[in-house]
Amino acid sequence: MGPVYPVAKSRRTSRRPNAADTLTAGSVQVLGESVYYRASGSPEEGPTILCLHESGGASATWQAQLEGLAGGARCLVPDLPGHGQSEGRGHVEISEYRRAVLASLDALAIRWPVVIAGVCLGAAIAVDLALHAPERVTGLVLAGIVEGGRASSDCRSAAGQGEATEEFVTGLFGDGASRRLLKERLQRWRLTSPIVRFGDLEAVHRYPLVRMLRLLTVPVLLVAGAEDPIATPAATATLAAETAGARVVTLPGAGCLSMLEQPASFNGAVAGFLHELRLALPIAPGIPLQGGYRRF
Repeated sequence: MGPVYPVAKSRRTSRRPNAADTLTAGSVQVLGESVYYRASGSPEEGPTILCLHESGGASATWQAQLEGLAGGARCLVPDLPGHGQSEGRGHVEISEYRRAVLASLDALAIRWPVVIAGVCLGAAIAVDLALHAPERVTGLVLAGIVEGGRASSDCRSAAGQGEATEEFVTGLFGDGASRRLLKERLQRWRLTSPIVRFGDLEAVHRYPLVRMLRLLTVPVLLVAGAEDPIATPAATATLAAETAGARVVTLPGAGCLSMLEQPASFNGAVAGFLHELRLALPIAPGIPLQGGYRRF
């Protein structure tokens, strides 16, 4: 037998991917409408995390997570129906958004359990999906949530009539938010149809958040912005007390949209949560679902 020579590993296979390597975008047909999404990371690098944006927002809210979490997770960020580049007129019930998100996962052939991160509207959808399809969800990251939503009845009415609601949008940020962030978020709000904006705010207002949180059985990370005047750290801690297995992390220098204002801190908190979830999973492959076995 001749000599055996070691096989050198290629640099490409040994290097962890970054967002530039894996950032993709596309659209799928969901309930007769085109839904746009962006994604990053490799399914082989870690869990799949689905990120859901706020009322009147779009997938751009999660840009820093697409870039910052790609090395250890597969990130999927859709524009909800009626938002961004997705078709549709939006919804006035969280259950309707939940059905659309679940259909989006099916259209993308993601049939293994995922972690869902949501802010405001997206957080309510995440809770509802975890309750109605628990086999599809392995953990939740919830930011900027409060019972009854953040918008007053006057604000909801003004949003539906296309009147100025800039105070609501600026109230999503902490005092130190850059003018660029405020400008971009106001522009996105104005580009969203008043009908969709009204539906979003109504859906969150109607959702019985506390009652639903009490029913959750998956691990939950609640993220509070230290400068959020509505979903304050104290209010978020109260929600955590109503939620089995929940814990709170407070991010200084941020309001509701902490993933935009303090992306590094937000990503660090999420990465730690994902690591805890992985340690808690059994060594054997996870739940058998159509399409094969997968831990996440």
